Amino acid sequence: MLLLSFFCCFTRGEAFESKLAPELLLDGKADESMSYTWLKRARQPWRLCAIVPVLDTSYWFSINYGLSKQARKLGISLKIFQIGAFAGDDKQRAYLDLCRKSSQAIILGGVYDQSDKGKVFNVPIIALGYPVKNVFINANVIPQASESGKLIADHLNRQVSGQAAAKLKVGLFPGPEASALAQQYQQGFLAQYQREKITLLGMHYTRHEYEEVQQALSHFLNRNLDLDVLVTSGYVAEIASDLLKRMSLEEEVALLSLNLTAQVYREMKRGTVSGAITASPVLQGKLAIDMAVKLLEKKLHYHEVTPKLKILTRDTIDDFDYIDVFAPYGYKEILEVN
Repeated sequence: MLLLSFFCCFTRGEAFESKLAPELLLDGKADESMSYTWLKRARQPWRLCAIVPVLDTSYWFSINYGLSKQARKLGISLKIFQIGAFAGDDKQRAYLDLCRKSSQAIILGGVYDQSDKGKVFNVPIIALGYPVKNVFINANVIPQASESGKLIADHLNRQVSGQAAAKLKVGLFPGPEASALAQQYQQGFLAQYQREKITLLGMHYTRHEYEEVQQALSHFLNRNLDLDVLVTSGYVAEIASDLLKRMSLEEEVALLSLNLTAQVYREMKRGTVSGAITASPVLQGKLAIDMAVKLLEKKLHYHEVTPKLKILTRDTIDDFDYIDVFAPYGYKEILEVN
């Protein structure tokens, strides 16, 4: 079995804002001639509303921190509504109706939706985190999940050098089938991995339910004892890291996560997760607020502003600025800023 040297260690840095501007993609481009200037203060105390699927995941909890932090910095009011699930169009529509009557701009972390036509509202809407189809979007902060799949695939492609090298045997667990993110993870990986270097032993969707994920993983691992690499969503990686230890496979199977959660970060420090992609959710939340205010003040020059995705490994860990990724220790979710 081919064992990869992915393992790396993280060191927690000083708790201060990075002096260097984070890497951003502006309308999909990383161009040195383009720049994003953050607002120092809003021109007036605008009323904003944010709708998010959940707040009990590391990703959306960190987005909540970014939203509330930037709202306070700019001196605006913000109300945050939680749908409570990743599917719930009716509840999302109800919150949208409430927000458009009481707010001057809406930040929408959309739930899964397959509608094709966007409804036009009388207030600006900024899409955050997940793709949104059912309303017209004025601007968005949505990192392309397909790029996460491509980054992981490229990373694995580079591990196999020379025609004589053995192929990597890989399993892919991108998350729930009803998740737009999981579908994009899969599409990105399948588009990028090189068949002459990687053998994909299987691809499985799993809902975010512990027992279902554990059973699917156990079945797959027992049927593929020659597996080299397991590529999963962050939620699945949290379960897989524990399962690999219990099956004494942590030295045999490298585990790569398509998104970095707080638990995945801890497992990376312990050496049971070999690498992960970060989409900087705190930064996403801050950008959504900043862009919403800029829209209201007619200062926004870009339709799409997103953090540049990064893969964290031993070679790239020095570039990791966790302050844009996780809410600080002790932070509690905030639903209203005045």
